[in-house]
Amino acid sequence: MGFDQKVGYSSRFGGLGDKEHGRANILKRTMLNGQMKVYEDETKKLERTEILAKEGTLNFHTENLSIGSISRLKSIEIISLDNEPLGTVEVITDSQTQLHPIYRFSYHGNAIGRGTGDVAMFIAQKLLGDAEIDPRYTLGSSVDPEVVDIITKLLQRKTI
Repeated sequence: MGFDQKVGYSSRFGGLGDKEHGRANILKRTMLNGQMKVYEDETKKLERTEILAKEGTLNFHTENLSIGSISRLKSIEIISLDNEPLGTVEVITDSQTQLHPIYRFSYHGNAIGRGTGDVAMFIAQKLLGDAEIDPRYTLGSSVDPEVVDIITKLLQRKTI
């Protein structure tokens, strides 16, 4: 399972960035025994958090604003084990000036829930139940169960 240059998606073993969201291809850190990787681009304005679940990969695309080190989650891309795109959950940030804004999630234009805090780490905890996540990362974070349910169904290729 290697990288297909025509597709532009990251492989499960490493990562070149998604072409649509820039080239976030510089490995910044690895967590959870390699199941979670954070990449950034050369300008440090785009970040991609990759979670390797049993059924596929989740890519959280984040844009870093120059205002006080604030970052905004833009979308969550769900990819199968064989690098087939399964869907994208769009994310709208309620406030661009808060350090920890409230996120609103939608799928195909339909609102599916809200979240706050480090939603990538919170969703990783839900999907990788056996992984030991330091509780300091998820403290104050939450995501509506409907959002996690939609992501799980997409990974399992179930109809929504």
